Amino acid sequence: MTERIEAMVDIETLDSGPRSVVLSVGAVKFTQEAGIVGGEFYDVLEIAEQLIYERTISESTLLWWAGQNSEAREEVFRSKGRRAPWDVIKDLTKFLDGIHAIWANSPSFDCVILDTLADDLSLPSPWHYWDLRDLRTARELVGSAGKTPWLGGDKYPTHHPLGDCTNQVQLLRAARAKLFRK
Repeated sequence: MTERIEAMVDIETLDSGPRSVVLSVGAVKFTQEAGIVGGEFYDVLEIAEQLIYERTISESTLLWWAGQNSEAREEVFRSKGRRAPWDVIKDLTKFLDGIHAIWANSPSFDCVILDTLADDLSLPSPWHYWDLRDLRTARELVGSAGKTPWLGGDKYPTHHPLGDCTNQVQLLRAARAKLFRK
């Protein structure tokens, strides 16, 4: 029997509300047994196109970004290689096609923000609401919801969606192994 492929999603934003401007989005496919499989998805989004839809930017989030390392800031605020939100949501939806468990560290943040962006663009959500899973809840069930070590390796700078997804997949696999003693 083939192990079920799941996905982990992460975003970086300019606010913490449901209508935040999205800077970047990443997703990886994984299985419990093998870890990350089936490729990665990553895009940096155009900011100006999101402002047309009155997406939000907060001063506190801009100040938070100012305090992050230069490598992380340079990646999310770069001018080259940004893509139209329309294209990013459509491509993310294709990447996640057939996945029936979409994980995020906090779906009420990452997934809600992407849902409102899709709605602004008159596109369907990249997932069904019943497919969303919450990593924080899974970690709390096994007593690892607090500060945890970085397990994502050194391939990506901090606050990079693919690095965060990689780390979150490792945390979920560890939580499941503890829960099911595998």
